[in-house]
Amino acid sequence: MNGQNEMGVSGEVRLALSRDCCESLRVVPLRSDGRTLFAAPAEPLQLPQFDRLEREWRGPVETVRVSDEWFAAEFPRHLAFVSAVEDAASENEGALAELTGLIFSWACGEGASDIHFEPSSGDARIRFRVDGRLRLVSFIPRRLHENLLSRLKLTSGLDIAERRRPQDGRLSVTVGQSAVDVRISTLPTLWGEKLTARLLTSAGGLTIGRLGGGEAVGRALRALTSLSSGLVLSTGPTGSGKTTTQYALLKEIDRDSFNVLTVEDPIEYRLPGVNQVQINEAAGATFSSVLKAMLRQDPDVIMVGEIRDPQTAQLATRAALTGHLVFSTLHTADAASALWRLIEIGVPVWLVAASVKAVVAQRLLRLLCPHCRRQSASSACWTPVGCPSCGGTGYRGRTAIFEILEMDDAVRHLVMGPDGLTEVRRLLARRGVKPLRDQALELASQGLVTMEDALLSTPDGQ
Repeated sequence: MNGQNEMGVSGEVRLALSRDCCESLRVVPLRSDGRTLFAAPAEPLQLPQFDRLEREWRGPVETVRVSDEWFAAEFPRHLAFVSAVEDAASENEGALAELTGLIFSWACGEGASDIHFEPSSGDARIRFRVDGRLRLVSFIPRRLHENLLSRLKLTSGLDIAERRRPQDGRLSVTVGQSAVDVRISTLPTLWGEKLTARLLTSAGGLTIGRLGGGEAVGRALRALTSLSSGLVLSTGPTGSGKTTTQYALLKEIDRDSFNVLTVEDPIEYRLPGVNQVQINEAAGATFSSVLKAMLRQDPDVIMVGEIRDPQTAQLATRAALTGHLVFSTLHTADAASALWRLIEIGVPVWLVAASVKAVVAQRLLRLLCPHCRRQSASSACWTPVGCPSCGGTGYRGRTAIFEILEMDDAVRHLVMGPDGLTEVRRLLARRGVKPLRDQALELASQGLVTMEDALLSTPDGQ
């Protein structure tokens, strides 16, 4: 038996051993090098048990010693999944429902944001997106994949017979004592339909205090919700947490006293007391057309999911200038460049300077697992290792970093000047606003994130 190893179960071998084999031998498959299966038994195996394992695997098997705690946690979950897959493969509707619930419960327990059901030329695969990265959970038989998708499409109100065009829907699943909203999206691919399920946690947890960034960031963000008018932008790449920040800001608004409207594509979270509108371009409901209609609805606060085109940009900035508080998002590298992005898409310089009140640039960085991170012998950098606490990934959770640009007369003057972008960045530096890159490097020096993530996740050359 090899030395102790608790890196977690590889999705590639999740179904390598049958339920009967795992249950009778009390063993969990861990990984394979392409030929040999490495498995973790609760107790040392005898020769007949080894023979059975190798017959089932159809190749050599080596056992790996794991702690009692690891086995006690992993074995029931693994056995439950294998059992559910085998039962559902018989096309029993009750078993299929049980497998679906188990997958969603597992994903929520791992803190996943998305579940991917992906077909291929052979078996399909299930992957979870955890801390921004996809993690293989298991391969499943192609027929079972098709049955799972049919069930999810049916419960989310989609046409189960339509497999040639993308569809979008929603459903709600119960995990423990909580209801979780799920956004379903299907996509026809070469090998069949792919389905992605976005797990939308309760909007009750979307608060400024839970965004991260520290007390100073929290105070600055809360101050933005007290503005009577103006445009507040959140900026960053896809997956940087912009939408979460927008919802957290909206939750700070007194929705009983103010008329709050949103135009989104899609609606991520349902907020009580907020009039939320879903974009439907096929029906003519675009960001700009809906925003134009909203301005006739006596609004106080408007959230525009994203400024994508010149017309939406013009409407948002002019609404902000005429007494409305407008929140929206852009894709730019840092806070200062958001101002010039508006100018690039056709908003007059004077209107940008007059309407924008603040820009919040942000990033999400994966946190190293505190239980297994390791400091490099040759430098002060820390690296991921993998342990039961982090599912063998070396990472556990994410943290946000923010760069907040607050508009004042000095910034407005620079925006109107010839070298505005460079000068605004210099002004922020003089005011002690740290660039995202510097904040990320500080986290790396503290052993909270890897140096690689710090450099890859933040813009250079500011």
